[in-house]
Amino acid sequence: MNRRSSRYDLAINRAQDIPAYGRSLLSTILSIKAPEGTYARIAPRSGAAFRKGILIGAGVVDSDYRGEVQILAFNITDQDIFLQKHECITQIILEHISTPKVMEVDDLDTTIRAKDGAEMELPYPIKIIPEIITVG
Repeated sequence: MNRRSSRYDLAINRAQDIPAYGRSLLSTILSIKAPEGTYARIAPRSGAAFRKGILIGAGVVDSDYRGEVQILAFNITDQDIFLQKHECITQIILEHISTPKVMEVDDLDTTIRAKDGAEMELPYPIKIIPEIITVG
């Protein structure tokens, strides 16, 4: 990682295969302690994902987890993928987290969108103004 990077490369600790159209849990032998108020996210390195055809799943490491960080890798190609020892196909990104109070309610307020999904069409244009969030 250089001073301007927002992530840390995460290498596997031994050579491992991912079968064609299959998945593997890759070992790193790494344990981490994320700072209070953060969690670590395991994200793919875009070059490795594009060149090799690997997708990364289940990428959240909570701040209270102390076990080995493992990488759930999916091979979306029709060929077995062989990974070399110390190969970096993922990266760790430390992200701030907000855990607001959550409560159960009987009903939710009504909105224009209601239960419609992403394909919903509104009868008029809407303007989305991004909210500014400060983390401190």
